[in-house]
Amino acid sequence: MKILILGISSNVGFNFFKFYKNKYEIIGTYRNSLLINKNDFIYCPDLNKVEEHIKYYKPNIVINAISEGNIDICEQRKEICSLLNLDFVKYLVTLSLKYNFFLIHFSSVMVYDGNQNFFYKENYDCKPLNYYGLLKLKSEQYIMKKLSNYLILRLNSVIGKEESFQRGNILSFIYKKLKRNEKLYLVDDIYTNFIFIDDLSKVIDQCVENSITGLFNVGGNEVFTRYDLGKKISEILNLKSNICNVKSSKFSNLVERPKYCLLNTTKLKNSINIDFKNIDEVIKISYGKGAHF
Repeated sequence: MKILILGISSNVGFNFFKFYKNKYEIIGTYRNSLLINKNDFIYCPDLNKVEEHIKYYKPNIVINAISEGNIDICEQRKEICSLLNLDFVKYLVTLSLKYNFFLIHFSSVMVYDGNQNFFYKENYDCKPLNYYGLLKLKSEQYIMKKLSNYLILRLNSVIGKEESFQRGNILSFIYKKLKRNEKLYLVDDIYTNFIFIDDLSKVIDQCVENSITGLFNVGGNEVFTRYDLGKKISEILNLKSNICNVKSSKFSNLVERPKYCLLNTTKLKNSINIDFKNIDEVIKISYGKGAHF
């Protein structure tokens, strides 16, 4: 099985490569010049050149890990983010039809408005509150309209230890602040079932291995606010806590987010053999004694 990962330097792309490079023939493209092991991958800063690599390597599967994931930047730079998060997806759909590869695409919990305190299923109404969510919804709709064979994973916030060349996530952000004993203001009114990056890689592997197609939610088993997560990290790693709980309204400069970022994963668990690690395990694996640094 030959897999081309577009955006191999991303958290999702590189983590999947690390775990499954001996199981699949994995080729990766990158635009981040800070990437380590550059000789193992293809430098492709021009997205219009992607077709050349697809034509040359003839992958069975293309995993699209190229996206602008910063919600606030998407609101501020709509034209550029639309090129990455929607136009590029349309381009890949065209290439999928032309070269007959299976497309794996990542969407987001942000397609929901999150106004209700329940776990959102795949068939619930999508009403994004921000431009990022709108682009993700449009990309989903385009793929489902044009392709009959695809995999869309609708992700919750991904957490875990990042590589040196990657941007952080809320887990690594809190950990680094606590290590430096810096004061932290964390919201206590936005609820999320975070997904561990290692678990997400297993989901992708199981979907590939079992030829799973369609749209699936991916989120963890437990619900936390960012404040809850900060207290848990402090407790598990025995770090001095300097955390203040605040309401999301304190950060009025940020783009609106759903209050309940909760994804129902029943459909996924009925399709593949997967379970998700609890948050204590995630913290210990990422930053606990014996963790790889």
